[in-house]
Amino acid sequence: MKAISIKQPWAWLIANGYKTVENRKWYTGHRGDILIHASKSKKDLERDLEYVRQVFKIGIDQDQLIFGQVLAVADLIACTKEPKDRIDQYWHDKGHFAWVLRRIRQIDPFEVRGRLNLFEVPFSWDEYPEQIGEPIPDRRALLACVYGEFSQSAAGDDEPAFIRRQKA
Repeated sequence: MKAISIKQPWAWLIANGYKTVENRKWYTGHRGDILIHASKSKKDLERDLEYVRQVFKIGIDQDQLIFGQVLAVADLIACTKEPKDRIDQYWHDKGHFAWVLRRIRQIDPFEVRGRLNLFEVPFSWDEYPEQIGEPIPDRRALLACVYGEFSQSAAGDDEPAFIRRQKA
């Protein structure tokens, strides 16, 4: 099966159903299932965690992150520079190709050596059926999108209580 290696915390955001787009500078014609692999790289991790917290209002505990393993399988349904759905536009970086992901399903993590570009991983649905979770509802990504847009428009207002508690 095809796989893509993604740095943390971005792989975690996809595997947990928040992020519906993987941004790349290059186009892919691949459609269908794709494994989401968390790269081993920890370069800029703290900066990226802070960025996710500040911009998207999603707090991620660094201890939750897994490196060098496959975390999920998703259905790659499109590759475009102009995503149609609001949920995908929210995560899209202008000028990049949006790899639009749906039916994101967590999987019991397993180690794989990551590579650049798409790469093949020996994977059989017959071997892993009980280890693959149900698709994460799009509601989680939609809520993150709506809350993120709301909080960005109300930048001068007080933060919600659950954000203030995380800081304390």
